[in-house]
Amino acid sequence: MMKTLLFASAIIISSVNISFSQTIKSESTEAILRFKYVSENTDGEISSIKCSVTIDTLEIKNSKAEGIAQIDMISTSNAVRDKHLKSKTYFNLKLFPEISFKATEFQLTKSKNDSIAPIKCIGELSLKGFIKPVTFDVYFTDKDIIFKTNIFADDYGVAIKPGRENSLVELEFRTERN
Repeated sequence: MMKTLLFASAIIISSVNISFSQTIKSESTEAILRFKYVSENTDGEISSIKCSVTIDTLEIKNSKAEGIAQIDMISTSNAVRDKHLKSKTYFNLKLFPEISFKATEFQLTKSKNDSIAPIKCIGELSLKGFIKPVTFDVYFTDKDIIFKTNIFADDYGVAIKPGRENSLVELEFRTERN
C-alpha cells in the first residue's frame, strides 16, 4: 500500500512539473550590444542598454523583448573613432541619440531539446531614423540571454565604405537572466 501511494505521488508530482512552462526573464539597465564591422575588422560595444526580455519556452508566442541603447555609450576602444561615429556623418548623436528594438514575434524553429538557436525573435530595429525588420537567433545559458544577427549598416545610413556589401555588421546582444 505504501509503495502504491509513493508511486502515485511520484507520478502526480512529475506530471505537474511537466505542465509548467519555463519562463526566462531579464529586466536590465546593464545589457551590452557587441558588434563587429566586418569590412573594417572593427569591434565595439554599446553598454548600459535598458531592456526587458521574457521568453516563455512553452508558449513562445507569449514572449516579449524590447530595448533602448544610447549612442553616446558606444565604444570601439579608440576615442577619435568613437567621436567620429557619433558625428553627423554616421550615427548623428544630436538628432538620433538612441537605437531601439521591439519584438513583434517569436518563433520556435527547432525542437526544444535542440541547443542551436531554436528560437527566432523577429522585430523592428530603429536606428538613425530608419525602422527595419530584423530577425535574431536567441540563445540562453544558465546566466544569460543572447540575441545574434547580422545587419547592413548601409540600410541605416551609417556605412563607412560605399556599397551595401561592405557594410556587414555582426551583432550580439547579451543580458543577464533574472
